[in-house]
Amino acid sequence: MASKIFGHEPLVSGGDDRLSFAINVTFQNGEKMLSLALDDSCGRMDVLGRGSIALFRQKDFKSCTTEATEEVFGPGFASGVSNTLDNFNKAMAWLNRIEIGLAAQSTSTFRVSER
Repeated sequence: MASKIFGHEPLVSGGDDRLSFAINVTFQNGEKMLSLALDDSCGRMDVLGRGSIALFRQKDFKSCTTEATEEVFGPGFASGVSNTLDNFNKAMAWLNRIEIGLAAQSTSTFRVSER
């Protein structure tokens, strides 16, 4: 699998008085995926400023994704972390980390203590 960046069709919802927008961008490096989801808090914000970061693994296009956020951010963050620059940089470091030998198996050697 090659490294790539892709996005999904923006989600637009709501009526004539207030529209709501949401987007999702995914960064993929091999089997690792970083998902960045942003929205405008149901139309209450002028920018897409509310969001979350989640990490996943996908062996190939045919297999399901598995959650990997807790590998980097620790227990309790399985559903994602807030969209801060520090969290994004930590997630990108995990995405770009090269694992060789036994560390390249399904579990990462990157632990919470290495943050």
